[in-house]
Amino acid sequence: MDAWGLTETAGVATSNSPKTGFRLGSVGRPVESVEIRIAEDGEILVRGSSVFSGYLRPDGSVRSALDAGGWFATGDIGRIDEDGYLWLTDRKKEMIITSTGKNVSPALVENALKEHPLIGQAMVHGDNRSYLVALLVLDAEAAPAWAAANGVEAEGGTDRAGATPRRPGGGGPRGGRRQHPAQPHGAGQAVRAAGRGVGSGDRRADPVAQCALEIQVF
Repeated sequence: MDAWGLTETAGVATSNSPKTGFRLGSVGRPVESVEIRIAEDGEILVRGSSVFSGYLRPDGSVRSALDAGGWFATGDIGRIDEDGYLWLTDRKKEMIITSTGKNVSPALVENALKEHPLIGQAMVHGDNRSYLVALLVLDAEAAPAWAAANGVEAEGGTDRAGATPRRPGGGGPRGGRRQHPAQPHGAGQAVRAAGRGVGSGDRRADPVAQCALEIQVF
């Protein structure tokens, strides 16, 4: 059962439990000594007897970390649902603010991308831009298995020092690019092949596979 807290809250601030209730995906409700509210920008604020008063300075004095109302800004972004359960979204310092003024949580976009079985990792960027871009890393187990099942192969054996991907059935290097050592052999071809036949006329088109057509492996 998930719980949430910081050093500054002396441990747990919210918790799911048999006593207070449980909601899958949330970090529960505030414990008795803590109040929680969400600031206008989405930051989680906490107040209570278990929240510290400030940071110790070298001279022994304490630098207050609380606002005039006694609230501590946690740096986490989240929301509170209608039943009082807290849901974590992202870290405030990692929020993307586009040039059009939109606040975007990269974690939500990254998690959506990683729902595709061929994508193992994703990193979204777009601060001060009018659009988002993503760096995608193929799943080291799923991508080679998919490639083998769909007849996508790469020559080069087990050498991980930088094999050159080739088209199935032989042929020259694909564009002369060398595969990155961290990628499984044929992984780039697997993603490109995953998008083959996906076009504007295919109503079943996978949007991630369409994006995969633009991925280049260096």
